[in-house]
Amino acid sequence: MAQRKLERAEYRRRKRNGRIVYLEVLRDEVFSKWFKSEIFRAKEAGEAIDEDVLVLSLPPSSQATSYRSMYAFGNHVRVHSAEGNLTTVNSGVAATFSQHYRSSVHAKNLKAANLEYVGWVEEILAVDYGRYELVVLYCNWVMANMVGHNTTMK
Repeated sequence: MAQRKLERAEYRRRKRNGRIVYLEVLRDEVFSKWFKSEIFRAKEAGEAIDEDVLVLSLPPSSQATSYRSMYAFGNHVRVHSAEGNLTTVNSGVAATFSQHYRSSVHAKNLKAANLEYVGWVEEILAVDYGRYELVVLYCNWVMANMVGHNTTMK
């Protein structure tokens, strides 16, 4: 009980300083190794683990399939290099990412901002996990400033 109180006090102290502090095991270890060891530990303890989580804890196949285009969720997506003489563009992507920042060097509180990016698809890769095939879009991003009269692309 006393140990738990000390841990909570330490957590509150770190929180007041405004730093994001990771668990000790995640600081020095690669996430994939940590994730696999946590799944193994949970299995040894007899905990029920979802089959999807077990499949994703295993490494994917060593070969990935590359595609020049794909059709998913009602959208046709092409890699940028495949659109050389075409009049339509299907390689464009857009996303909004959340970023945490401090307003100054001395500020302790984090603020959140939504940043808009646009770009194009460079590669379409399918990674095989056995039961699942994970599609990864490798993109080049450009930061978009779409607010106000200073609309720019960076």
